[in-house]
This record gives sequence, C-alpha cells and structure tokens, in this order.
Amino acid sequence: MSIAITEQSNYAAYGVEELEDVLENIDKQAFPERYQAAKNELAAKRALPYTLHLASGKQETELKFAYEKGSGSKHCRHSLLLKESGTLSDGRLCLNQSEHKRLPNKGWVYVKGSESGFGFDIEGYRFR
Repeated sequence: MSIAITEQSNYAAYGVEELEDVLENIDKQAFPERYQAAKNELAAKRALPYTLHLASGKQETELKFAYEKGSGSKHCRHSLLLKESGTLSDGRLCLNQSEHKRLPNKGWVYVKGSESGFGFDIEGYRFR
C-alpha cells in the first residue's frame, strides 16, 4: 500500500531564513510546485524592505568579519557565525555544504553589498 503525500507546506507561516533554507535544500526536480511556492513567498516577504532599500540612499561597502563555523539548524544547516555583526540582522551566513566543509573552523570573511537605513543587501562574499 502506498500513500501519496499531497499536503502542501504552508510557506506563509515560514520566516525569511526558513524559506531560504527550503530553497537551498529542496529537490527542485521532485517538488517543482513546492519550490515555486517557497520562492514566491520569499519574494513577497522581501518585497517591501527591499523596495525601500532600493529607493533610499545606499552605499556600496565591503565589511570584514571574523567567523566561526556554527552548528546546523533547521534554518541554516551550514552556517558561519559572524563576530560583531551589528550590520547584519542575524549574524549568520548560510553556505552550501561543500563550501562549508572546505573552510577552516575560524577565519575571516569579507562581505560585499549595499547598505542603507533599511538593511544590507549582500551581493557577494570572499574568504581569507
């Protein structure tokens, strides 16, 4: 006897970090409808703050943070904990598994992006 799973996840109840984790880890081939639903919900949750960020005066910047590898969580399985990261909302950078594995337990990360009164939009990062 097989049981078909048809229940759709309620992505409206998920936070931004949870949705980012879903998009990073979902099997897009097996669950294309769920992937698209999560992608749409994330776009909706980011729309207003991001629109305000784009419309405000912003400054291109690169910030340097000491990092330490963090333990996995539901929201971010392969995280770096950023030290003294007042600019970033949660002080974590989520990576894919292969990138996380190749890094030392501690080091430096340079985060490049644009900063405004409405947040910091990460455009890229590099390690040193």
